[in-house]
Amino acid sequence: MAEKICVTDKAVSRWETGKGFPDVSNIKSLAEVLNVSITEIVNGERTTPENIEEKSDNAIIEAFNYSKQMSKKTIGVLLLIAGLGLIVYPLIFTGISNFSVLLLLGIAIVITAIFILSYKKSSIKNMGKAVKLSKYSSGIISLIVLTATLILEMLPSGAVLIFASGPDERIKQTFSYFSLTPFGYANFFPLLTALLTVVVTILTTIVIIKRVNVTRFQNTAFICTVIALIFSIIPILMFGTGYMSVVGIFITILLLVSLIFQALSNRK
Repeated sequence: MAEKICVTDKAVSRWETGKGFPDVSNIKSLAEVLNVSITEIVNGERTTPENIEEKSDNAIIEAFNYSKQMSKKTIGVLLLIAGLGLIVYPLIFTGISNFSVLLLLGIAIVITAIFILSYKKSSIKNMGKAVKLSKYSSGIISLIVLTATLILEMLPSGAVLIFASGPDERIKQTFSYFSLTPFGYANFFPLLTALLTVVVTILTTIVIIKRVNVTRFQNTAFICTVIALIFSIIPILMFGTGYMSVVGIFITILLLVSLIFQALSNRK
């Protein structure tokens, strides 16, 4: 069979064991060799005059679903490659001390790619139960991530200030996000980020405890997280890469992860 349709015997073995599916260009030749219709190959069973129309419709739907799945995988792989490239580029050419927005963007793209590649729909029979469990689990994960974010924000190594001790000398000092010292030197955003994180953590806790009639709390928490994420990036945009610490990078990443899980928890 492999020789007749010009493929390898390993390819045929994968079809037989269900580990692969014939390429669209091979289906017609395969149907001719097996003396069956293309619809029967796609459905994996014989058709009769009574059910041929139903089987044809199912074959078309399966073909569309397979094409959609392959497109999703292709997009996920391309995003993963692009995200890794954006992460590697700043680390190689500028170093972690000169953190670039490209690094943050790359991390966001990689997280998105992983989500696309790993996301699978539940069966129709268990859809309701699966979605309910997934939404609750996403809320729990979001709360855990927010707690870790608060811990990092309390460390005295997140917010950065650079003082000029001389014409050509600079002193770099770090503070907690809750410290008022950066706020007093017009770096308002670490404190605002920390306060918004506290608000989001409280709202997320309320959502998990009540679990009913909490749409307003969910939406408010989501919006506050978006604002906190923007505030965590503003110092580097306004003052330069020197105002971003490693702890600050992880805080921004955790806020982004929390935002993703909130979106999963809030979906209807």
